[in-house]
Amino acid sequence: MNIYGEILIENWRNPKNYKKVSKPTHSAEVYNPLCGDKIKIEVKIRSDEIVDIGFRGGGCIISQAAASLLTQEVRKLKNVKRVKNLTERKVFELIGTEIRTARRKCALLPLEVLRKALK
Repeated sequence: MNIYGEILIENWRNPKNYKKVSKPTHSAEVYNPLCGDKIKIEVKIRSDEIVDIGFRGGGCIISQAAASLLTQEVRKLKNVKRVKNLTERKVFELIGTEIRTARRKCALLPLEVLRKALK
């Protein structure tokens, strides 16, 4: 049995928005020393609209795929206020498979970084 869902595997193999943003207006980076996951998110905002977002880093399938999925959602929402209202529950919905308690930190790391960047 595969513990990772198809959505996670696809976004890990072919991450969307894995890039450096040209002239970002906001950025943040978080490193989890317990597991080695590291994510940096860069955002370019103009007039309360997110016009570009990218992430870089390394780590487990869950953290990297979650970053890909989260940045895709941010691109859809665009409005900074709406993006700031993204919840942990929404991240788990985007992932589309159950994440064990021990791995929830991995899945939520990108949201933590995004929130830090938008402060």
